[in-house]
This record gives sequence, structure tokens and C-alpha cells, in this order.
Amino acid sequence: MEKNNRNIAILLGVYNAEKYILEQLNSIMNQSYKDFTLYIRDDASSDSTLSKIIEFAQNYSNIKIINDSLGNLGCNGNYFHLLSLVDSNYYMFCNADDFWADNKIELSMKEMEEAERKHINSPIIVHTDLAVTDENLNILHESLWKFNNLDPKGIDSFNKIGVCNTVAGATMLFNPKVKEITFPVNNFAPFFDHWMSLQTRKHNGIIIPVYRPLVYYRQIGTNLAAINLGEKNTISYKIKNIKEIFKINKKEALMLKRIGWGGYIKYLFYKIKIFALLRFREHKNI
Repeated sequence: MEKNNRNIAILLGVYNAEKYILEQLNSIMNQSYKDFTLYIRDDASSDSTLSKIIEFAQNYSNIKIINDSLGNLGCNGNYFHLLSLVDSNYYMFCNADDFWADNKIELSMKEMEEAERKHINSPIIVHTDLAVTDENLNILHESLWKFNNLDPKGIDSFNKIGVCNTVAGATMLFNPKVKEITFPVNNFAPFFDHWMSLQTRKHNGIIIPVYRPLVYYRQIGTNLAAINLGEKNTISYKIKNIKEIFKINKKEALMLKRIGWGGYIKYLFYKIKIFALLRFREHKNI
């Protein structure tokens, strides 16, 4: 376990990100809030990602590259491993191919400090909206939440998060209480941000949305958590591909059952409830 001597540990897992990594690193180092250490672990990239990181890091004392012989852990494994290695006052996750607004950390920390005054000794996650861009950071949608008619405040219960997680890993700032309840990780756990959101609400923690798009999310083919835009987000597309969607939902329901969230009937109930909420209800905050 490494003790971070700055306030925030930013955990960056990378894999074959040579095209975008320097832009992201610059966006982090240009933050208005400076009290952080950036921990980077390359997940056995086969391109020039690691060499670019090493060269960039030579100019900064608050960048630490994690070297080990564990090889490729996958996205989930990489982030959970990074989190397990560092002891810090606060934590953030970071994607290699995103780009951060220069006040992302500052605004997130303000929300965290206010929340901790109200909710002493509670697990707390602060997360922000995202702007969806093309590979050159040209904005396609200024707000992912508005695009999906999604108000995170209306979908932050344990049951609703099970079928609709609103917390994107790269937008998160969280305190050590969240880390405590993250481990041990269930063998059937979903994507790391989904698992941590569920655990936070399961333990009566607090999830706070920031209604500003402070992460520029590149909509590219390599994104592991790709966002459905355009035709794929329409009802007609879902009807045409109902068999495939059924398979995906069945797999998700089984995963939730295995981690103790609930069974198939509960899954179907909340899936329909969230669908109606997103499609037919107006939201005040977005």
C-alpha cells in the first residue's frame, strides 16, 4: 500500500491509447486544482502508450507509474488493482482517451467538502455530466444526461442503480469510505463504477451529481463503455433487435442475481420503471 502525500489520487488505467494519451495527460496537469498525484498503470499495451507516458512523466513530480509483472488485467481488474494499491484522502478514476475540463477537480472537490459536512463518516461519490464528442473533441452532445433525458437524482436508489447506473467511472470523486465497501469485489461484479455505485447505496452512502459536463467523452470504437447514440438509442432500433437485447438483459439480470441485488421479476419491474421514467417523464434538474 502506497500512501499518497497529496489530497487526491487520480487513478489512470491505460491500454493502447497512444493516439489520445498526451491530450488527456495535459488536461489533467492543467487542472485549476493541483493537490493530486496521478497514478498510472499500463495494462500491457502493444503500442507506444507506455513510452509516451514515461517521457511525459519526466517533467512532473506528481506522476507515478506503477510497474509490476501482472500483465493484462482488463479494464475492471486494472482499476480495482490501482485502487487497492493507494491510500489517499480522496480518489478519482480517469480514462486515457477522455479530456477533462480544467475545473473538473475543483468543482468536484467543492461538492465533496459540502457533502462531508452534512454526511459525516458516510461513503460519498460525487460525479459529473459528460459531453459526448467525436475523436477530435468536436462536441456531438453537450450533455449526455440531457440527451438521454436522464436525471441522476431520480435514479440513485440501490434498486434503480441495479438496472440503470448513472455514475460513469471517469467522472467520479469518492472518499475512503467508498473504497472500504468496494472490497472484497464479488466474482460476478459488474463494471467497476456500477459495482461501486451499488455498494455505496447498499451501505446508505451518498451519490451527488454535478450538473455540468466536465469530462469530454470521445465516442470512438475502442471505448469499453460505449454510449448508444443515434439509431441505437431509438425505440424502433430496440424493437428490430429485440432478441439481442433480450440476451443482454438476461445476462445482466443473472449478474445482479448473483451479487445479491435481486431476481428476474425484480429486474423486469425496475427495467420497465426506468424505461418509462426516461422516455415519458420530464426532469427538473436537466
